[in-house]
Amino acid sequence: MPPLLYKIQPSYCLKDDLTANLATMAEPYIHPPLRSEKSTRVLLLQPAAQHSDPLHCSLNEISLKDGDGMHPAYEALSYVWGSPTGDRVVDCEGKTILVTENCEAALRHFRLKNRIRIMWIDSVCIDQKSISDRNHQVKLMGEVFERAKKVLIWLGNGDEGTTALFRHMRLFNKILKLSQLVGVSPERLATMGHHLGAQIDE
Repeated sequence: MPPLLYKIQPSYCLKDDLTANLATMAEPYIHPPLRSEKSTRVLLLQPAAQHSDPLHCSLNEISLKDGDGMHPAYEALSYVWGSPTGDRVVDCEGKTILVTENCEAALRHFRLKNRIRIMWIDSVCIDQKSISDRNHQVKLMGEVFERAKKVLIWLGNGDEGTTALFRHMRLFNKILKLSQLVGVSPERLATMGHHLGAQIDE
């Protein structure tokens, strides 16, 4: 009797299928109600050695009131959602939160290798399924960003062009600071630097 042969067709988008399957199988995270009108949630992003490691986090409630001891330092993330609905899996306390592709890229970029990073991200820290929670938290967003120790801005994954752009922006910032120090206009300093570089090359 000849052996049975099975032809296996390769998946054309295995990563997307796996993400969808995990999202379907895992239990969704349910945001506990906030205990105070002046409270919000912050995300504790767990460290990982590799950029491709799964994303793990937990959510903690904090108070925005002064002097109550429940206001740890955090960083607020500003970014463009992209897609209105998320399909990327983030493990939150053993359950699933779905985020957009752009949010996932930001989380991977800002995740640290050896310590927890405390962040406020609207799509995760606000219960997007609850209209009342969204309405309540939107009213506090100005205060959330004002009280953050730092605001992180994510413009998306870069390329050689964006790398060169930011390199020139850093150079211009140095020229601007130097011009203020020596009392020479930035344009004059840039021209002097250009002529000096040409003389050195000669």
